[in-house]
Formats: sequence, C-alpha cells, structure tokens
Amino acid sequence: MEHVILGFLTMGDMTGYDIKRLMSISTSFFYDASYGSIYPALRKLEERGLVKSSEAIESGRLRKVYSITDEGREEFLRWLGGPPGESKFKYDFLMRMFFFAHLPKEKIEAAVTQHLSEIRAVSKKLEMIEFAVRGKADIYQMYTLRFGKDFFAFLQSWFERFLDELKNGNPGEPGVEKGDTL
Repeated sequence: MEHVILGFLTMGDMTGYDIKRLMSISTSFFYDASYGSIYPALRKLEERGLVKSSEAIESGRLRKVYSITDEGREEFLRWLGGPPGESKFKYDFLMRMFFFAHLPKEKIEAAVTQHLSEIRAVSKKLEMIEFAVRGKADIYQMYTLRFGKDFFAFLQSWFERFLDELKNGNPGEPGVEKGDTL
C-alpha cells in the first residue's frame, strides 16, 4: 500500500481523497484501497520522512496535501526495480464457486448470472476509462488498462460458457463427478 501511494505521489501533490479518486479510475480493478487504509499509510509515510504534508484552505475546507520527498522517491524506485515477489490471486466469486456443490442449480445459475452482470459493468467502466485517459496516460498505464480489458473479456467469455454448460446439463470437465473433491 505504501509503495502504491508513493507511486501516485510521483505524479504530483495530492490529498488522500485525490489518491483514492485516481486509484478508482486507474488501478481499482487490480489494486484498490479504502480511505481507512490510505490515510494511516500516509501518516506512516510522513513519519518515515518519505512524504511531507502541507495544509491549505480550499473552498472553505482545510485540505492536507501530500508530496513525495527525495527519500520517498528513492524508496519508490527501489521497490519498483526490485523483485516482483509472489503474485497471489484473490477472487471471492471463484472461492464461492469452489463450494457450489452445496447449492441448488437455480441458485448457482442466479449467482453466475449476477456475476456476469458485474463483469460486464466493469468492462464498460474500463471502456469509459480508456476513452477518458487516451492521450493522457503513459504507455505502461495503457498496457495495464489493456490487461484489465483483456482479463474481464476472458472472465465474461469463461462465465458465459460455464452458465451455458450449467443450463444445458453439460457436465464440464470429464472425469469429475458430482461429489468428487480435489
């Protein structure tokens, strides 16, 4: 979280609200954070001397604006150039699907249909983001956006096929029987 915040601050001075807003239109499909985690992380970064803050009154409201320090930029670049570490994939719906044998078919179909609707909504959101950032985002940000679009296109295709197999009684993968466990 702290390195992601430092990365956003390399783009310019921001409030915690600005960081969350930018995150919601850029990285939220693969990395998101709440205000409740952004502000404590900003405090820790400031305590470590990696960011500094200033206060300004804007539209009658006191705003705390953060900027990255030279030490913060060095820390960010050290992290950015370091080894990527193990990637873990957390996907709540897939975890639920693992246990679908406990639900009646109608509930499974309804859950998958709802999930497909959510996937389609994210895909549309990514299309709108692409339109809004074209010419403004750098090439790596655009590649990240393309990854998101491709990922959600894959999910949509996969879950459409899964739903079709559920509705048409296709048993799925050969050799796996109902009640079998991994």
